[in-house]
Amino acid sequence: MNRTPAHRSMWELINPNKFEELTSLTSMLFTSCTPGRMPWYAVNQLSLQIYSIKITEITDLEWPLVVYGIIAARDTVDSCRNPLFLCPRDEWQCITQQDPFLRLTGPARAILCEDPVSFEIQLKLKGRAESEDRVFISDILSHDANAGDRFSTLNVSNHFCKMELCVERFKGSVQATILDVHVVEQGSPPFPHGGRVVCSSLPRGVHEVNWPSSRQIVLLDSVDGRRFIDEHGYIDLQRNVVSAELRGELIVCIKAYSPCGDICGDVHFTPKKCNFSKERIVLGDMEVEVTVAWSLMVDDDVTIQASGHVDPFGMCPPLHPSLLKEMDWSVYA
Repeated sequence: MNRTPAHRSMWELINPNKFEELTSLTSMLFTSCTPGRMPWYAVNQLSLQIYSIKITEITDLEWPLVVYGIIAARDTVDSCRNPLFLCPRDEWQCITQQDPFLRLTGPARAILCEDPVSFEIQLKLKGRAESEDRVFISDILSHDANAGDRFSTLNVSNHFCKMELCVERFKGSVQATILDVHVVEQGSPPFPHGGRVVCSSLPRGVHEVNWPSSRQIVLLDSVDGRRFIDEHGYIDLQRNVVSAELRGELIVCIKAYSPCGDICGDVHFTPKKCNFSKERIVLGDMEVEVTVAWSLMVDDDVTIQASGHVDPFGMCPPLHPSLLKEMDWSVYA
């Protein structure tokens, strides 16, 4: 049963925004703030990490699938769509049985999960003409991250397919934006056979050797010859926003594919409430610099909308005008 129409009708009754509106909040909201002088509404919160979305089974269809559409998360921060998979018709993705994962490009910011998070799925199968396109799956999935295990596998299905979302909740987390992956030194053309960039957000006390590959976040994986590095040496990542526990660790791993054996390297970052971190990786005859931007989150966007901006010096909430009138200012004279 398609629950999307009822979900949309209920949402439009209580929200002034358009249903399709995407979140405008950035993952670097407090990056430029001064350490120790954070706004009072900047918080580290319970957030939801999205690892992967894949098609696990199809019925009355044949591989490969040519799909497009949107999969978005919606939390209580601003009630807008936070796109995880956003693929226009003319930029369709071919999904095969050997590689059934959707190529995620989001989230655009961290997903807060103090309250249940909804996932809105609207995917179509591309035909030879737009009039021949078919609905692949259209559904709503709600997830209460406070119930059950820390790591969860969410399932949604219809007549045509079964889909699996792998997610994990992170306590006391901040937003990490992998801002740049830049080849700063090279002896020969970089990544001639493609490359892969992944990251892992390790909770406190968890060692890298015990962290499964299924809980790595794929930022880029190019094995098909697609050009992913520009003339200045900057790597074009597919996604770049992840959650990291403030008392944990973020690891970025880069692999250069080679017929003689892949070359790998990684860097470790200690999460911060704001500002930037830079580290370098040596891969064969090239050196790659990774820049991460850190930021706290907001519970909701009301404060920012009211002020029109983030005040890095607004450490305390303003007093209500009625209280200001009642205060005896003579004691401060």
